[in-house]
Formats: sequence, C-alpha cells, structure tokens
Amino acid sequence: MKEKLYLQKSRPFPSWQTVSQKAARLACCAMLPASLLLSYGNVQGQAVRATGGTGANRSTWWLDFSSMGEIAAGATVDQSFTVNGVDITVLIDQISFEGSVETGHTLAEQRLIAYTPGGWQGDGFDNMYNIGGPNAANTLTPAISSKYTGDYPGTGLMSITRFRLRAYATLNGLPVDLAFLFANAEDDYSSTNGVTTEDEYEQASTNGSPWRISERKVDAEGTLAYKKLTFWDNNQSVRISAGATPGQYTNGGNVAIMATRKEATSAVNPLESNIVLVGAGRGAIALGIAISIDHGDAPSSYGDAENFYLATGQGGNPANTTIHDEYLSEGGSAPAGSIVIAPSAGILDPLTPRLGTNRTDPDPAGAFSVEADGDNAAGRAPNDEDALAAIPTLNAGSSTYSITVPYHSSTVTNYITGWVDFNRDGIFTASEFASATVPPNTDGDATLTWTGINPVEGKSYIRLRISEYSSGDPANDLPGTPSDDRCTMVLNYGETEDYTFSIQPPLPVTLTAFTAKAESGTAVLSWSTTAEANSAYFEIERSLNGKQWSAIGRVDATGESSVLKHYTFTDISPLGGENLYRLKMTDQDATYAYSGIRSIRFDKREAALYPNPVTNKFRLNADNLHAIRQVQLIDLTGREVLRQDRQVQNDFPSEIDLTAIPAGIYLVRITHTDDTVRVVRIVKR
Repeated sequence: MKEKLYLQKSRPFPSWQTVSQKAARLACCAMLPASLLLSYGNVQGQAVRATGGTGANRSTWWLDFSSMGEIAAGATVDQSFTVNGVDITVLIDQISFEGSVETGHTLAEQRLIAYTPGGWQGDGFDNMYNIGGPNAANTLTPAISSKYTGDYPGTGLMSITRFRLRAYATLNGLPVDLAFLFANAEDDYSSTNGVTTEDEYEQASTNGSPWRISERKVDAEGTLAYKKLTFWDNNQSVRISAGATPGQYTNGGNVAIMATRKEATSAVNPLESNIVLVGAGRGAIALGIAISIDHGDAPSSYGDAENFYLATGQGGNPANTTIHDEYLSEGGSAPAGSIVIAPSAGILDPLTPRLGTNRTDPDPAGAFSVEADGDNAAGRAPNDEDALAAIPTLNAGSSTYSITVPYHSSTVTNYITGWVDFNRDGIFTASEFASATVPPNTDGDATLTWTGINPVEGKSYIRLRISEYSSGDPANDLPGTPSDDRCTMVLNYGETEDYTFSIQPPLPVTLTAFTAKAESGTAVLSWSTTAEANSAYFEIERSLNGKQWSAIGRVDATGESSVLKHYTFTDISPLGGENLYRLKMTDQDATYAYSGIRSIRFDKREAALYPNPVTNKFRLNADNLHAIRQVQLIDLTGREVLRQDRQVQNDFPSEIDLTAIPAGIYLVRITHTDDTVRVVRIVKR
C-alpha cells in the first residue's frame, strides 16, 4: 500500500555546517522562543542550476559550496535541502590531507574550501556551466578543493585530498532514485620535478551504477588539452587526469562530466563515493545532482504541478569492464591505438510512465500560460503533452463527462488522475476530480468519468497526471484549502499535461445515444434524441487527427419534438486508419453545438461495398482498387453464381451488376493481389 503524500513544496535552505556547528546551533535554538525558531535556517540554498554555458543537461543542480567556509581534516559537513519538492541530504566526511603543501604552510593547516571555476584560464568547466558568464564573471561555485597548493617541483610530492561523499533523496519520506555527477572543475596538467612527471587528477568511486561520461568538452586548440579517463573495479571507479603536457588554453581545457545513479536512496541506503583530488598545484572537483521535473502549464491560478523523475544518459559507456585508459579525443599525448571514449548521445527521458505518445521531458520551471502550452515546444521532446489529440465536446448543462486517456505504464501499478474546471472559477476542486488505476507494463486507454456536474459555458482547463503513486486518496487534499491539493502535489515519475478547451452552449437537442460501427467497409452512425427545440439539421463531420474536421453529410432534424427520435447516416467512403466522427447539431437560428466524438478504424485496403441491401448494382469503394484481383458472388449453398476478374494492367471495376441475380442472401468474396481474402455478407432484393 502506497503511503499518503503530503507535500510542502518549498522550505528554507540552511547553509553547509559541520556537525559541531549544527549541534551548537540546535542547542542555542532550543533556548529560543518558538516565534524565533520559525526563521531558523532561512539563508542561502545549497543547490543551484547554471544560467549560462554550453552544457546540455540543464536539469543538473550543482551543489553550491559558496557558504561552506574552511573545513579541517576529520570534520564532517552535511546539508539537507529541497529541490522542487525532493528532499536531498549530502554528507561529506572522512576528510584527510596528504603529500605536500605550498611553501610556508603545513599539512596541519590544510583545509577543504569552495572553488569557483573560471579563475584560471585553463579551467573549462565554467564554459559549460556558469552563472554570470565564463571566466572571472562566473559566480557558480559547484566545486571544492584544497586551500593550499602542492609543492611537487620542490618536494617531489603531490597534494592529496581525500573525502567521502554520501547522498540520498526522499519524496515525502519515501526513497527515490538519485543521479550524481562529478567533473574536473580546475584544469589538470602534468607536472615534473626534473626527475619524474605526474598527472593531476580527480578520482571517484560509486556504489551505484558504473560510471559513464555524461558530457564532455574538447578544446578546439588541440594537442595540449587531452584528458585521460582511467576505469577500474568494473567501472565503479574512475579517474580524470591530465593525460597531457601543460598548456595555455584561451577557452579552457578539456572537461569530462561523469555520471552514476543509485535506486531508492535513503539514509540507510545512500549513494556513496570516495573521492581523491591530487594536484601539483591544486585539484578541484565539481559535484552535482541530476533531477528532472515535468511541470504543468495552465494559468497560475491552477497551481504548479510537478512530476519528479530521473533521465537516463545515452551512450558514454566505457569500452570494457577491465582496468583501462580511455581518452576524450585522439592525437596529441594520447598514445597511438588508444581508446577514445564514445561521447554521450544525449539525455534520454524515461519511456514510462507517460501519457500519450511522446516522452516526457524536463521543464526548467512552471510555464504558466493562457493556452496551457507554455512548455509544449521546449525541451528534448517538443509537444510532450499529446495525450488528448481531440478533447471530447462538453456542453453546458451536461450531467456527465468522460475522457479517454492513452497511457504507457511502468513496471508497477500506475495511477491516472484528472481535473476539469467545470464551473470555470480558475481552480481545480475536489468535486472536479476523477481517477483510474492501470496495471503495470501496459499500453492502453484509461477512461476518466465525472458525474453530477453542471458545466458553465466558456473557456476552461483540464489537468491530467500519471504517476507510480496513488495520489487520489482524499486525505491528500488538505483541509481548509479551496483548491484540490492533489492537483499540485509533487509525484515520483510520470508526467502532468494541461489543456484548454471551450465548454459549448447547451445542446439544441437532447442527445441520448450516438454510436458508430463498421459494416461491410462503411461507417454507420446512429443517434437518438428525446427532445428537440427549434432544431434544423445534423451535420456529420469527420477527422483523422481530431483537429481538422470536414463535413461529409447532413441529416434534417425534426425541428420540434418531445418524443424519442432515431437518425442514421452511412459514410460509404471511410478513410484508411482511424476515422473520428461528430455531429454538428444546428438550430434554426444557426447556433450549433457539437456532440461527443466516436471512432472507427479501417484497414487502408478495405473495400466498402454499397448499397447493402442492393437492388441492381453494388459499388466497391476502396483506396486501392488496383489491389483487388477477383470478386465472387457465392450463395449460401457454397455455389459460385458470379465471378468478376481484374483485367491485366487495369484497376478492378468499381461497379458490379446484380440485376440478373435472384433475390436472397449472398457472400461477396474479395481476393486481393497478395492473396488475402475478405468476405462480405450482402442482401439482394
């Protein structure tokens, strides 16, 4: 049973603290009045997204170390913060320093500090991700390094910094998956003391998925900037090293951004990484967390709905699982015949759970919009909101309404929820809610139905959501709020789709039934009314996509009636594929309203045979008469009474004369050129 989801969608972000600082602060706060406790921790947040740069994964939240201060060996720093409703905790401990330090300082003075890429011209990370611009303009501080540089030329020893990072994420207390990224934030180079040459490097292990390269930057200046990646421990450990001689790079050196992920992280099951920084000067490592959010895009009065999920990288995997080296590019200092790691092919958003056909894609923020299309054209999958190709017509005064929602479920039971603003008051309420539960690993259609409604004519909005969590529990709608909190709560995986549509005027007739069925290659539409007032006619419209409609026929209405009336119309030439039908019910004063939509699918090759019953001749209407080889008329004893064969290089004739055939019931056997056969029952009068 899924736990209930209550969500406070934002909260203050405390700064990085050592454990001793936190204990002292909590002890101090314990003595304060309750009114003062409310402001505790209301300081700078600890994860930010870059606003500039060439990096492709704009959903990455880089840890912000700008307020961390100086951390000594043996200390522990931790931080808990919220990113779009997901609670994230990061802990850094087991800090130690080895090797050399610059002249005038000792290892005892060495500290872990924040690092802002761009201060050194060889830094390349700030060209990919920055705030304010690359180089000195950058204010994004996603990295940490040692305070003092090493003294390799003087001592023959590199500066070595070690620490352990643990991270986990929860949504409303429930474990969720977490993706972790690291990159070389400061340019690495090879240093010599006159005897030996050593590469600077950043190294990390993982207890999650094997490391893969998420993104890379290859410096166009070429030969001096090549990076080497060393993999071992079945690719659970990776080292980013210089792999080149020192150089000067006006656009920054090469950068490798490595990625790993761990499922269902929690305090007892965190993603864990042991990190080592080695520098002749200093090494710096940027740390980030990848979180993708799909937002709603209806007007702001409806609230910002969010679905949290993790995207998956495409490609960028190491060549094998043994210990080996790979390079970002060939040539330069890369040895002849060396492996060049395949670049990532980009970010792949999950296939399931989703609504409609197109994949969900991440949105940088809620894009409130009057037409509920604020994020449709953006992101990796333009028009990801495609579940409703055609929104069923809704008329003012209707008492029921249904929407069919195509879905693709994940490996567990999924939950589809929906809201329609029937009274057009600018919010979704609990009385406007409907839901459906769908089985795992299925592609299908779910029907949401509302009863006891009283729609108001005019422009309104629909919200549809799918998730792995059962958010429909009424207890998730917090008391005392006018809107239904379930429509804005953050959900794990899935997506949210918002739509606008118009509630139509009241029907000029009371339509009690409207059906569409396939008969002998034709589409037979039937409908009934129990009341008509000043009605003029029914115009039959057809569409293939639910957007462009064409009138294909017209049936006169009774005009004035208070009794049951039945009507029919036959589309003798349906198109190949799915045919959508609706009635345009027009009044004497030219006002009109639309019925609901009905659907029939026809094989593109399927031939329509009409009229049926037939008196003299019947016609074949098909998209490809040239694909018909033979037509036989067979009586109920199995005897062939008529045969028509296709003439060479001609299309099959569209008309067959049955004038001389006795009245009765016959089977028309249609044989196609590929030997497929279709049999249609026909009545001869």
